[in-house]
Amino acid sequence: MTRINTFTKIIIDELEHIVHDSHNRSLPNYLKKTNPVYITNFIQLENLTLTKKYNLIYSDSTFEIHHDPQYSRQLRTDAILNLARKNPDKIFMVIDHDRINFHVLEQLKNCQVWKRKYFSDCYDKTARKLTTDNEILKERTHWFCASMGRADVFRTTMFHWFHDTGLIKYNKISYLSTPAISKSNPIRTIDPNVTRPLYMSTGGRPELQSLIPFNNFEKEIPNMRERVDFSRPVFDCLFNIVMEGFLIEGNTDISEKSLDAIIHGNIPLIMSAPGTMKKFQDMGMIVPDYIKWHLWDDLPIDQPNYNKIDMIQRQLLQLFQKHKINDIAEDWYPYAIRNYKKFKDLESRCLDEEKEICRWILTTIHNLSNPKFQYLYQ
Repeated sequence: MTRINTFTKIIIDELEHIVHDSHNRSLPNYLKKTNPVYITNFIQLENLTLTKKYNLIYSDSTFEIHHDPQYSRQLRTDAILNLARKNPDKIFMVIDHDRINFHVLEQLKNCQVWKRKYFSDCYDKTARKLTTDNEILKERTHWFCASMGRADVFRTTMFHWFHDTGLIKYNKISYLSTPAISKSNPIRTIDPNVTRPLYMSTGGRPELQSLIPFNNFEKEIPNMRERVDFSRPVFDCLFNIVMEGFLIEGNTDISEKSLDAIIHGNIPLIMSAPGTMKKFQDMGMIVPDYIKWHLWDDLPIDQPNYNKIDMIQRQLLQLFQKHKINDIAEDWYPYAIRNYKKFKDLESRCLDEEKEICRWILTTIHNLSNPKFQYLYQ
């Protein structure tokens, strides 16, 4: 796998690299030797004393490293905003993959943001599943699949809808209701004594708790490693209903759960923060409008005066009632093939974008003509 983030190789005395890494990963040696500013928490930005005119802020995410968006969009934006305001004599360049509000930051004269397009720090998790066994099917037997792991109030809501509508009988659905994975939790936690209380704490119903952990399409519930590293038997499903984590943090989260829809040939239906479906489309993927996702994609999921989940559910039921599954499957088939090919080409697209990022940085720091760095954008 090619290491991306080629802009980390732009090292000059006047440029400070400010690198965020909540998982405390190792920086490349050539960057580590320059003693960059290294933060594990965005709050640390408030106490920085900057000595260099140019400051490049980014996360040490690569195609091989996944960072859950632990910090809200508002917190990240405010931290960078306050730092830039405290240092009006400094120039800030922020490389973002849709985890900050770039409109706010670009109101400052001393701050610019590059909003990355062809990037996902979960790419490698899905790319490892690309094998000769992957076959995009032209005909489908199930309207959708939905693989839900960690316990979450919104996932519990969807599980109830699947049950109440009878969709749970004819589609491939999993809701394990596990705790969040941490060092203190085992990777595989399917003990009903653990999962059922978690289900109940997220709005579960007493009469349904005996169904948890639920999985109606795999004989054995896979552990986390198997779930992440191997494809699932959902190639015969048309839609893939993905409920990403951290739904109320404001970050558009495209994890392997969403990317896996591509290699399974599913139509992605991603519930996450506002703009996530559009973000998926910005990666170069085709996102069809068999359901009118543009209506709800920009809506937050936790507003009290309208119900985003209810809107999605109504659109799905209308689709299922009006159409035959294979009429849509046949129409979708060529686009599923194209998405599969585009995903396999995502790494090269990302590196092409990084050439432009490097050109932008070098132009800002007045080093575009420096022969030392020209290989980064040529």
